[in-house]
Amino acid sequence: MLLTAIRMNLSSLTLLSIAIWPTYAQDHVLPEASYVCDVLNNLPAYRNKLITIKGEWIRGEHGDVMKGQCTATLASDKHIWPNAISLEQTGLSRDQPTLTFRTDMESLRRAWATLARERLAGNAKPVTITVEGWLQSPEALLVTKTEPIRGNGFGHLSVYPARLLIRAVKSVTFDVGP
Repeated sequence: MLLTAIRMNLSSLTLLSIAIWPTYAQDHVLPEASYVCDVLNNLPAYRNKLITIKGEWIRGEHGDVMKGQCTATLASDKHIWPNAISLEQTGLSRDQPTLTFRTDMESLRRAWATLARERLAGNAKPVTITVEGWLQSPEALLVTKTEPIRGNGFGHLSVYPARLLIRAVKSVTFDVGP
């Protein structure tokens, strides 16, 4: 009887730890900002983690991306993936995971305003953005075998190998890092 009670308590503890882990993981940011290329070169280490990342910010008609000037390329099935990560606000698509945070819209609005002000002033330099967020990437990057070639990535036409669900924008500068 004592053995049965111990087993039940261990089962309850296991279920409790499984239920708590995703929340704990989403609340603890990896300590240092990583560059886009570092993340893309080691996706499994960053996948499903709350991270801070730096890269060149590209605002486009179909959304925002964070780009890197990487020496290595990410390839699967002879398909070369772009050296970029899609940036998304939380709550915009149904395929996003349940998170313990929402995008800090004030930090995002400040970043948009900074970029707009600099562009209106004639500053055409590339922009480095530092963003904290939840990184997602498929376990295996796949592409279709027929035209048009499509991947199982993120962003417009699923072309990016990862996406960062934005928690907050930390900084915007007009000098590009590595």
